[in-house]
Amino acid sequence: MQDKNENLTEQELREIARAKGKKLAFLIASLNVDNETKEAIMALLPGMSLEQIERFLDILESKYLQQETQGIDEDFKKELERVGDEHKKASFAIDKQALEKIKAMGKELNT
Repeated sequence: MQDKNENLTEQELREIARAKGKKLAFLIASLNVDNETKEAIMALLPGMSLEQIERFLDILESKYLQQETQGIDEDFKKELERVGDEHKKASFAIDKQALEKIKAMGKELNT
């Protein structure tokens, strides 16, 4: 399998590395852990291969997205419950109105 970075210039490779480094720094800074843990992670990075760093970056990105969207899930659940409650109330009102009309029609038929 051909390396996807094989045809890139040295400048392009540096730009990619710089961008990934910034992304990695942001994701580590955004972790919901204490500073000691963040420093331990930073100490491990120089000993990691590029492939390991790529996988670690993917994991951090996934955790970051999960962390950032957690509140959205709760908000969505609350909104669904609210809409469901409104639907139940509207259905109850329609059923009640229909029952009243049926009763009125029954009275008219019996008179």
